[in-house]
Amino acid sequence: MSLIRKLTIDRLSGRLRRWLVDPHPSLMGPAHRREAYFLSSALLTLILLFGTHDIVRSIYTPPFHPPWYGYLFLLAGYGVSRTRKYRFAAGSTILTFPIVIIAMTATGTMPEPRAMLSFMLFSVLIASIFFSVWETLIVAAGVTTILFILPYANIPHLESFDAISVPFTFTVIGSLLILLLMAHRSATERERELDISAVSTRLRMAIRAGMVGTWDWNLESGDIVWSETAPGVFGVEADVLGRSFATFLSLVHPDDREFVRRSVDFVLEDQGELRPVEFRVVRPDGTLRWMSSIGHAFADDSGRMVRLVGMINDVSDRIQTQRSLERQVKELGALSNIGFVCTQTQTPDELIGRVTEIVGTTFYPDNFGILLVDDEGKLLRHHPSFRINAPGASIADIRVGEGVAGTTAQRGEVRRVNDTLRDPNYIALTANMRSEICVPIKTADRIIGVIDAESAKVNAFSDDDERLLVTIATELAVALQRLRAEHDLREKEALLARSQQVAHLGTWDWDLPTNVTSGSEEMAKIFGDAVGTNSGFSFDRIHPEDRPLVDAIMRTAMETRVIPQTEFRIIRTDGKVRTLVGQGEVQVDSRGIPQRVIGTALDITELRQAEDKFAMAFRSIQDAMAILRIPTGEFQEVNDGFVRMIGYTRAEAIGRTPRQLGMWKDSEDELRFRSELTDSRTVRNLEVHLLDKDRTEHACLVSSEIIQLDGEPFAVTMVRDISDRKLLEERLLQSQKLESIGRLAGGIAHDFNNYLSAILGYTDMAGKLAENNEKLSEYLKNIRSASDRAANLTRQLLGFARKQIIEPRIVSLNAVIEDADKMLRRLIGEDVNFVFRPGRNLPRVKIDPNQFDQVLVNLAVNARDAMVSGGTITITTSRVMLNDGDPRLRTDATGRHFVVMSIQDTGTGIPADVRKHIFEPFYTTKEQGRGTGLGLSTCLGIVEQNGGMIWVNSVKGKGTTFEVLLPEVKEFGTAVQEDKHTELPRGSETVLFVEDEHMLRDIGVETLRGLGYKVFSAANGPEALLFATTFKGIINILVTDVVMPKMSGRYLAEQVLKFRPATKVLYTSGYTESVISEHGILNPGISLLQKPYSPAILAARVRQILDGTAVEHAGS
Repeated sequence: MSLIRKLTIDRLSGRLRRWLVDPHPSLMGPAHRREAYFLSSALLTLILLFGTHDIVRSIYTPPFHPPWYGYLFLLAGYGVSRTRKYRFAAGSTILTFPIVIIAMTATGTMPEPRAMLSFMLFSVLIASIFFSVWETLIVAAGVTTILFILPYANIPHLESFDAISVPFTFTVIGSLLILLLMAHRSATERERELDISAVSTRLRMAIRAGMVGTWDWNLESGDIVWSETAPGVFGVEADVLGRSFATFLSLVHPDDREFVRRSVDFVLEDQGELRPVEFRVVRPDGTLRWMSSIGHAFADDSGRMVRLVGMINDVSDRIQTQRSLERQVKELGALSNIGFVCTQTQTPDELIGRVTEIVGTTFYPDNFGILLVDDEGKLLRHHPSFRINAPGASIADIRVGEGVAGTTAQRGEVRRVNDTLRDPNYIALTANMRSEICVPIKTADRIIGVIDAESAKVNAFSDDDERLLVTIATELAVALQRLRAEHDLREKEALLARSQQVAHLGTWDWDLPTNVTSGSEEMAKIFGDAVGTNSGFSFDRIHPEDRPLVDAIMRTAMETRVIPQTEFRIIRTDGKVRTLVGQGEVQVDSRGIPQRVIGTALDITELRQAEDKFAMAFRSIQDAMAILRIPTGEFQEVNDGFVRMIGYTRAEAIGRTPRQLGMWKDSEDELRFRSELTDSRTVRNLEVHLLDKDRTEHACLVSSEIIQLDGEPFAVTMVRDISDRKLLEERLLQSQKLESIGRLAGGIAHDFNNYLSAILGYTDMAGKLAENNEKLSEYLKNIRSASDRAANLTRQLLGFARKQIIEPRIVSLNAVIEDADKMLRRLIGEDVNFVFRPGRNLPRVKIDPNQFDQVLVNLAVNARDAMVSGGTITITTSRVMLNDGDPRLRTDATGRHFVVMSIQDTGTGIPADVRKHIFEPFYTTKEQGRGTGLGLSTCLGIVEQNGGMIWVNSVKGKGTTFEVLLPEVKEFGTAVQEDKHTELPRGSETVLFVEDEHMLRDIGVETLRGLGYKVFSAANGPEALLFATTFKGIINILVTDVVMPKMSGRYLAEQVLKFRPATKVLYTSGYTESVISEHGILNPGISLLQKPYSPAILAARVRQILDGTAVEHAGS
């Protein structure tokens, strides 16, 4: 059968059932509807059966007359059976059978009366279905009575009792059986009702006790009947609960209404049970309660849902408990994961990030994270893992004491804000956050951070949240402390390993029962083994010479349990020898038996090498070095430099103090040294004066620093003798003084020589005019003599100032002294013995002989004056080579080989306080009128200008020795001889004479014109330059002063020579700095006439230059 055909048949049969047998909708109650359905079905069946029987019989056995009135009874009963009067239909049906049978019997239309009377039992059967036992008994009695009285009714074929005995017996027995069956059914039903009543009572009690309500929903009328306990379940009055589904739905939470509606629709569509549906209701007081409802749908015979019955109860406690259990399970899972993370993570950032991820994703989907207090304790900084439910939002730091988190960090207390809009301290991270909870992360001594959670819901955080976050904060604090401790431990271990590596310190362990040794990585490096080989202390590696010592120490250590600090050597794997210092201890068991030896080995090879190098440097350093014990100040060690400078041997110095050796010249120096060393533990370049063993004073710089040697303080002290340097400093100061005075002298000499030149010129000119006046000639000679002495004084000033022009020549020093022998003997007098001891084969020197005569004269005169009662002056020449450090050697000296002239007297000597001033200009100890104080300073200037040095040595009461040291030269030369004219040379050349001093200009012009020269004069450089450029003739010679206003003579000459290169130039000057070199030697190619000069010298000099025979300079 096809599916379409089956569906069509099912649809038709359903419609027929509804049309023919289904009770009317107004009939309520399943029992009533079931009885009415059964009655209508039975009547319809009887009608069809009897009708079919009668029709067939009428056709096949005519004449037959069916009892149509009987059908009227059945049809009437059938029509009433589907209504509320179905019981009336049942009663009419019971009467139908007796009436129809009696009528047919009486009329004789019943074909078989005996058989038909048996149908009387149908009345009893129908009564047993729809009526009670007693009512059925009455029907049975009535039917039996009718059967019993039939024989007496004179009905044909029924006149005797035998005619009705069979139907009568059948009816009585059938009625009895039906009654017995009904009695049994009634007893059973009563027992069942009692059971149901008991169950109902217990159910009602259980419903009341469990606050369970029941409901019965008539889907056709829409009414809902609630049990008396239902309003209590909902927390409302009965009238509020109502009787409609819409009223019930209004009590359901708005978010759950659609869910409840769909659940009911699902049950009605599937014609099944209403499985437990959980939803929320809102009570009048605003509280939410969770409800659970179950039910069953009932359908009528047509399958249409007509009734929904169920029960409802408050499951809020169960839901709360269930959710609490679920939360606890989640919390336990989260705490378990956090516990695992806390033990496995290696860094605080990783720990905080993973905890934030676990807690945030499990419990707090909105804002959640951890803020950390900065090092200053002023700011809370959000950790990078902080979860913000607002992409792109920026979060700022929070000050401690501000906001919910800041207050938590300040007070160390949990803060929970149920509604952020009502909290003035709330600082919003993102918009729409309505609740916040903050829990401090505390260690024993401080608050290190805050756990912060926010939610968009009001009252989002409960006591369970607080308890959970406090637990997490506690675990975090412990874990962070652990990580910090592990970090510190790792740093210390790394520092220890690095320290051992830097210090070359290894550790070793010797297990005595197993005789197994192990060691650190540094120990392996010390022995030259590969790192990771677990190299321990190997006694076989000990140097053979040190092995007996180590064996003896180890045997003793087994008894004393201590390995003292011992120095020994080992032989590495690569064969190198290293020096170690080892120490350790022996560990024993409870019986005192040694079980383990642990120790350290420090590689001090470099230290010993450094000590050897230090000792070598200490001994070989040129400066005095000493190690003094603190605080006694005793010498612990001194070097050779100390021995050389102080004069005491090591044996004499060690164990004694500087004071005991008498080294301190001044006690204040000792106090300053001790005070500075005590206060700052170091002394740098402290200038003191020390005395050596011979009581010779040394100017020294002392530097010292306190160090630790074997745990004791010592002062490593260096003493540098600066006596020579002080002498050089004095010389430098002297030189600077001379330089200053020289500049003054040069300036004075310039003007002074101009005046002297004028005096000498006019004196010579006047002398020619006064040749016949003897008295006047005498006066002029005196003027000339005084002028010569003044000129000599000027030369001395320029000499000590090194501004004098020198004419160095390569000469024999012995020859120069021999040439001056007669002059010196005449100068010193007959009461002084003069001895000259020339050295043999002396190298030549390069000096100005005239200047050196001045040195000889000054030194000889000073020696003579020092011997009041006569004595001996001895001049000795020799050759000497000076080494570095010799106090006589100048720092700017270019050579080391010198020719020495010594002038020794037997006078009174020079006191030390006077000796330091003797070379100062204008310093003299002679009485007034006997000395100018320029003699020795002039000697010093002349000697140094010639590249030499002067050294003085004097002993009081024994005399003085002056040494003049001149550098030797390998060159040879001849002296330039000056031409001496008896008459002034004449000439006819053109002379341009330039002089700013008008008297000198007049003298020069008059002198040269008188000798036949054509002379033009100028008062300054510009005037002379103008003449030289405009003059058409030849200018043979330019005679010009060097120092002039407006333009110097040297610049003038340079300009003239540009366009008159053939012109000769003669400079005149009383101050020659601008035309001489650094050492006083005239610059090459320059001719100079030094002022003061006489007219004769001027004439001779001009003639020499014009003739090309001039020497480089000349003077008066």
